Amino acid sequence: MSIEKQVSAARQQLTGESLRGARLRIKELPTWSSPIPGAADTQKLLESLFLQQIGVLQTSSRYPLGIAEVIPAAHRLEVRFEHPDVVRYALGMLPYRDRQRSVHGVPGLWARTVNGTIEIAFARRPDQGVLALASRERSDLVELLAEYQSSLTEERCTPLWTVDPSSLPPEKFQVSSRRRKPKPPTLIDSHRSGACLPSAILRRIRLWDRLAGHASLSITAENSERGLDWHIKRELHPGFPIHDDRLAALLLEPVAGPGLVTDLSSHHCDDDLCIMEFAAPADRINGWDGILRLESTTSSNPAPLAPGRPRHFTSLSEDPFPSHGDIVKSSRRAHSPLGWTRTDGSNGAQAQGRCTQILAPRFSRSRWELQDIAMRIGAAWALDGCKVLVAAHSFDASQGLRRLRNHSELDWPATDRPTMAEGAVGSR
Repeated sequence: MSIEKQVSAARQQLTGESLRGARLRIKELPTWSSPIPGAADTQKLLESLFLQQIGVLQTSSRYPLGIAEVIPAAHRLEVRFEHPDVVRYALGMLPYRDRQRSVHGVPGLWARTVNGTIEIAFARRPDQGVLALASRERSDLVELLAEYQSSLTEERCTPLWTVDPSSLPPEKFQVSSRRRKPKPPTLIDSHRSGACLPSAILRRIRLWDRLAGHASLSITAENSERGLDWHIKRELHPGFPIHDDRLAALLLEPVAGPGLVTDLSSHHCDDDLCIMEFAAPADRINGWDGILRLESTTSSNPAPLAPGRPRHFTSLSEDPFPSHGDIVKSSRRAHSPLGWTRTDGSNGAQAQGRCTQILAPRFSRSRWELQDIAMRIGAAWALDGCKVLVAAHSFDASQGLRRLRNHSELDWPATDRPTMAEGAVGSR
């Protein structure tokens, strides 16, 4: 597999977008140091507020938070839900004023419909961050937004997201010399200092249902002294292990993953509950305040007839495996992409070794150079605990063999074609 296909597969597995679309968008990136591009400042804040709004799903869905696909960009995030009901629930972040003149939702947001999608942005900065909401089911989201607006009007509430950004007065940045009482922090202020962490989780939302036994997911946020902490509750179907090292490896992965760090002393795990905490590395300062607390439990709902098995992650150097197989962690390397091997699902026995073939194109590397490369690869596999066999081809460089090797099977002259001696078949 080429490096371009590997990068595209690593992105597609975490975002849920089509593989063809991921390949086209990968080519547009300036570098491949991060297959999933990070969001700009305003876009991060918008995604953090959005994740808190939809973090607790009200309807059942086979996707995490009902999101089937995300398409990330620096100043835009397209979110495609499974059902339009989840899109309606996401509209709760739009601001409106009730009869007591209290403002609900996120102040300053602006919403409109474009080509069947609902675009949400900050009215004063509409070009610096956009959330485009859509649904996999064919539905008219224009009518969905109009129905939501009509329901608020019937309750004598005033929608505030319909103001045209061009009609707003410019922002005032004048600093008054008079001392004023400090204003209490707003919802936007609490999200601004730690918006990078929820944005990174939202842009990789499909990693959760690729793990074994995924049942449901809920994400909540709470204020703390550090800033805004995020709590993820992950429920698994009965019969699946609570702890999963692959999840920790994905969250620690620095290229395709968010590149977090963890403290092993905060890890609590038993038969019913597994708690791990993650934070940003020390070199990440602005926008990374807060801690991610991950809690894995067993779901009380009965398991489906055919619960989903784990699928491979290209970002962890895992290969596709048969549907009857499984992926387990090697006892030698924990939280490492090389610490994963494929096992036989029938008896759980570890696969015995690996196999590869190195070919030399014509007028390319010599066979001695290829043999040296094969020995180096075999030594690396042997250090990883695998049984390795390096087979080299030895031949006699006589004039007759060199003469025959210059012809292919299709254009071999009839006079030079070798023939089998009579009586050679069946004789000893």
